[in-house]
Amino acid sequence: MYLTIILYVLAVVLSIISFSKNKEKTLNIFRNMFKSVGDFLPQLLMAVLIVYPLLSFTNSDAVESIMQKLTGFWGMLIAGIVGSLAYLPAVFAFPMSEQMLSFGVGYMQITMFISTLSIVNITSMPMELKYFGVKTAVVRNALGFVQSILISFIMTFILSVITKRMT
Repeated sequence: MYLTIILYVLAVVLSIISFSKNKEKTLNIFRNMFKSVGDFLPQLLMAVLIVYPLLSFTNSDAVESIMQKLTGFWGMLIAGIVGSLAYLPAVFAFPMSEQMLSFGVGYMQITMFISTLSIVNITSMPMELKYFGVKTAVVRNALGFVQSILISFIMTFILSVITKRMT
């Protein structure tokens, strides 16, 4: 909370300093910034209008019930696909993951779900395609998925070692 306030104050102070040094250049930067936001806003609104109604039909219980049945490598891949398609803030994913762990879902599946939820995002793909191009968007998401697999294996190993030492 305090960091956000500090960053906003810093942005305002630096904008004032910039404005006092070169009024025209600063105004031009603000015009370009608002134009960029205006170009970006329709894409963002479209994603929100599509995704949030879908979220109203899908709740955390449905995701948990799917993931409870998943085990092993195939379970990890399916958890990755679910995470890639889900459009949930990570704030909700962590408590949901704790609950899934209590239901017996493995570390590998939970890690893959959280990792792909954070790194890969299929729902924002139209926006990425527009601003970054097809190659960059596809490569970024594909590499993110591979990275999520590696993270899942590493975290599963680390968490297994820690749990064995605690018992």
